[in-house]
Parts: sequence; C-alpha cells; structure tokens
Amino acid sequence: MKSIDKIKEISMNKLKELYGNHIEHSILDKYKTEMEIIQNNHYEDTYLLLYLITKKAQADNKKILLRSCGYSSFIAYLLGFSCINPIEYNILFESFIDIELNFVFDINKDYMKSMYNYILEILDNASMEYLSNYNYEIRYNYNDMWSIKYNKCNITFSNLSVTSIMLMTLEKTTGIKYQNIDIKDKKLLEWVVENSLNKKDIEEPFEFGSKFTKQMINTIKPKTFEDLVITSAFNRGTGIWQNNNEELIKTHNINQLACNRDDVFLYLVGKGVNRKIADELIKSLCEENTALKDKTVWNKLVIDMEKHNIPQWYITSLGKIQYMLSKSNTYRRTIMSLWLAWYAIYYPKEFETTMKEVIEELK
Repeated sequence: MKSIDKIKEISMNKLKELYGNHIEHSILDKYKTEMEIIQNNHYEDTYLLLYLITKKAQADNKKILLRSCGYSSFIAYLLGFSCINPIEYNILFESFIDIELNFVFDINKDYMKSMYNYILEILDNASMEYLSNYNYEIRYNYNDMWSIKYNKCNITFSNLSVTSIMLMTLEKTTGIKYQNIDIKDKKLLEWVVENSLNKKDIEEPFEFGSKFTKQMINTIKPKTFEDLVITSAFNRGTGIWQNNNEELIKTHNINQLACNRDDVFLYLVGKGVNRKIADELIKSLCEENTALKDKTVWNKLVIDMEKHNIPQWYITSLGKIQYMLSKSNTYRRTIMSLWLAWYAIYYPKEFETTMKEVIEELK
C-alpha cells in the first residue's frame, strides 16, 4: 500500500467517525480538494510521517502541539497531528499550494532525542511499508530545535513554549482536556476585554496580555471571537497596525481591513487580480522584513489592483505592511489563549499556581 492510500484510509475512517456515512457535500468537497492538493504536490509521505510521529507520541503518553500552517489542513486534523478542525473556523488550505509547507511542533526537550531517533529509523528503513525513504535532510540539530526537510516540506521540533507547558499542566491538574473547551463561551471574550484594562502586563502566556495588545483591544473593542483573531493578526504583524490599520479602523469595519495572508490573497483574487501576482505578494509577506523590497513585483500588483478597482486606501495599507501571519497561525494563537483564559476563569487557584511555577522554572 502506498502512502497516499494509507492516509486516505486513515482520514476517511476518521471523517466517517465525525460526520457519519452521509457527509455534507461541502465537507466532502473540502476533503477531496485537499487530498488532491496533497497528492499533486507529493505531500503524502510527509503527512504519513507526521501521523506516525503523533501516533508514537501518544503511545509514549507524550503530547506534542503543532503550530504554523498545519492548522489550515483538514486532513491534518483527521490524521490527528492538528487539534483544530479548520472547517469549524473557515480556515482555508488550498490558497497556498505553491508555498512550501512548514510544520512546527512544540515538544518536551527530554523527549526530543527519542523522537529524533524514531524518525531517522523510519526514514532510513528501506523496508518501510508505506513511506519512500528519499529526499530528506536534517537541517540542524541542537538543544532547543532541530528540523527535517522531507520532500517539499519542513518539519521542525522546538522546545515547549510557556503556553504549551501551561496548557499541558492545567489539563493534568484539573482533569479537563483543553481541546474540549468551548472557545465560544461568552465569558472568555468578556475576560479578555476586561483584562485589557488591568495594569499588569503579561507577555506570555497570553496573546492579549502585553501593554501594546491591551491598547489595541481598547481601540478595536472586539465583540466576537473573529474580532480577537484579527486582533492577533494585527499584534503579530509588522507594519500592519501602527500608522496603518490603527487609523483605518476608525472609518472602516474591522472585517474590511488587510489582516492576514489568506484573506488578502482571496480578496485580491476574488476581485480578479492576477493570481500569480497576488501569490508573489503573499510569498513576500511570509518572511519578515523582506516584503515588497522588489518594487517590480509591487508595481505590477498595484497596476493589477487599480485595474480591478481595489480601493486606494487598501492598496496604500498593503504597501505599508512588511510581514503578515497566516490565518491559521492567528487562529492557533487566539484559541490557545482562550483555552488558558477558560482555566483562569473556572479554575483560578490552579491557574495561578501553575503560572507561578512555570514562570519561576523558566527564570
């Protein structure tokens, strides 16, 4: 059995488990479209490897948290190495089929060596039943991070973040799995907004805890979960808020503003802008401080945008932006912060104890 057949078998079983035998056409279409993209771009070996990595961690009673573009993949969710269902949040995967995929995992430092050896064993085993043992390269290998470039994808393992440690500890001490938390709980949004008025600033573990973000929240006055996601995008981008959307939000709806790579790409293409030109812009916004340095690319895009009646204020705003997060990344950061907020609201003693212990340990 080839790797594509194996991931189809595993993911389809999970799909039926979630949605039954009568799956909605929109869900089935997303599944088929993404599977075609995976196959056409030869990502199937990488996806199966990531499935095996996750399965290994589960067998060892360890948790590894995925971040980066993996959250945009429905197949990744079905295979178990993403814990967020993109269908629930309208996160698209197919917008960036030409951009190299990156999968980044938070992992316990003491467990890194075991996982490292396990992956090498898989890749070096010529008799492996499903995977092709070709086109992989260890990019770097040191204490806090190492990476494998496998086919057209990067798989990186970094030491656990403060947020990850907090979530794993709170899940253990409370017995409540963070993945089961209802992030649409109205108290969560209220807590984030109220917390923005507190004098104490917390850079981590909260996405919305710094002085800069609190000021942003007081300007935006988020009313929905989606507003918080956009706030996260403004917070993590470069050239996207100050002297840009900070002024535009006074006269425009928050949903109209350029905030993440996915929405910008889809907006431009939806207006008829040349897909290749829009794709060049998005690629330039993937790496901080490199965007729009190529004025030829920018000038082509401006001409195309003007030809398709993109508002001048939107063009000017894009021209100021140096770096943008993907939509999946902003969702991940927002969701993880709301998971933490939930523990802070419903298990305040456990939350405070855990935070003190974790911060003290990291000093």
